[in-house]
Amino acid sequence: MRWISRDFQQYKANFHTHTTESDGKRTPQESVDCYFERGYDILAITDHRKLTDTSSLDVHGMIMVPGVEFDTKPDALQAAHILGLGITEKAISAYGGARTPAQEIIDLIRADGGLAVYAHPAWSLNTPEFLLSLHNLSAVEVWNSVSDLPYNVTRSDSSLLLDICGARGMLLPFLGNDDTHHYESDLASGCTMVLAREKTVEGVMDAIIHRRVYATRGPRIYALEMEGNTVHVECSKASTIVFASAALWGDTRVRIGNNLTEAEYTIHDREWERFIRVEIIDENGRKAYSSPFSLLDT
Repeated sequence: MRWISRDFQQYKANFHTHTTESDGKRTPQESVDCYFERGYDILAITDHRKLTDTSSLDVHGMIMVPGVEFDTKPDALQAAHILGLGITEKAISAYGGARTPAQEIIDLIRADGGLAVYAHPAWSLNTPEFLLSLHNLSAVEVWNSVSDLPYNVTRSDSSLLLDICGARGMLLPFLGNDDTHHYESDLASGCTMVLAREKTVEGVMDAIIHRRVYATRGPRIYALEMEGNTVHVECSKASTIVFASAALWGDTRVRIGNNLTEAEYTIHDREWERFIRVEIIDENGRKAYSSPFSLLDT
């Protein structure tokens, strides 16, 4: 089983960006310029409740994925923000406003042929019960840059919450996004690496659907595969490599050293572990997160 392969080109993407068309501090053209200058290949401008027109922009050869951010409040204690990627005005016109239930938002995105990406669940103070009640999500943000200091309390990393959901069967592709508003330390702080067959909107969407994506703040994952009960990862230089699963204990799940570029982990009990994902941590503490993969159907 090969989940991440060197056979695919890796493209750098941000799928969550705001401009002056909603509450961002840069114009759409300035936003595109900022990401191009920082080496991004793919960008989605996802202004609030609005599909921002990018057709007249100089995109410098970048792939522009149409996008929008919808929002609602399931109850007084949590929010639900959902990105619609690859959508048209049809989804915008079907949106009933902030009282629209989250599942209806997901359904209207999917009915329009788009991908429904759940945004910043830790920042939104979402409960596992609420997340597990949703159906037909396409992906989820494991990292959201603006959900961290100096703009918010440190709720940028949703991996713990998503592990709780993963143990109960919710295994979605992981994206890393900036959710750029200020264009300061939230700019290019995180990204999604997309392993696409072709550098097109369709190729990007296909990669997300088939979970050929991973989130990162710097480290790279070059290969991730499983043969028998052994999981093997190859990566850029790391100080720590972690194999995370639903198991509460595993005495060989962490590797610590200098300039680590690969590691292996043996799965002992698939029913208990249930899924596997990998975190790569570099010497500066920056992480890469693979998507979680089910061990129950392999």
